[in-house]
Amino acid sequence: MMIDAQGIGKRFGTQWIFRNVNLALKPGSTYAITGSNGSGKSTLLKTLAGLVTQNEGTITYTLEQQAISADMFPAHLSFSSPYMELIEELTVGEMVNFHASMRPLLVSLEELSEQIKISNDLEIRNLSSGMKQRLKLALAIFTKGSALFVDEPTANFDNEWSNWYLETISKYRENRLVVIASNHEMEYKDLSTEVFDMNLWK
Repeated sequence: MMIDAQGIGKRFGTQWIFRNVNLALKPGSTYAITGSNGSGKSTLLKTLAGLVTQNEGTITYTLEQQAISADMFPAHLSFSSPYMELIEELTVGEMVNFHASMRPLLVSLEELSEQIKISNDLEIRNLSSGMKQRLKLALAIFTKGSALFVDEPTANFDNEWSNWYLETISKYRENRLVVIASNHEMEYKDLSTEVFDMNLWK
């Protein structure tokens, strides 16, 4: 998957969050978008993902030299954010199976459960914030797709699970376009092909 952003900008009301963003993101590469809390990195990530519409500029998606519409890009994307909602009434196993019914996984239900060390029988409403983040991140990393976007991937993680994130994304990022939005260097330092700071576009 290749993403070409030309002069994109996003504002809320009269306040511009970013402007004049020009990026050429290539398949098989890992990029980091960095900045302090409130800098707009999450908004830029969502805009590049087609989840938020820019106010100016264009974004072009290309897969295997074929143009893809912005409406179709999410079908090729895996996305994780600590602010995403899970279905609280489901068990972990039900949530994974529901997700897998729409987007095939690279691992089995049992392997995913073993990876994140959470029983499939537990209801999501009873999970801690760290456990929910492990599930969200696992669903993104283990979903088949040509693009993987992760926002603040180690939020609510201790050192053990931060290391799990680094090891797992390193193993499963091959041939994918990966974009990480982060204000913690350890989340991207040893992964990134290129790092972009939000101050470039203020």
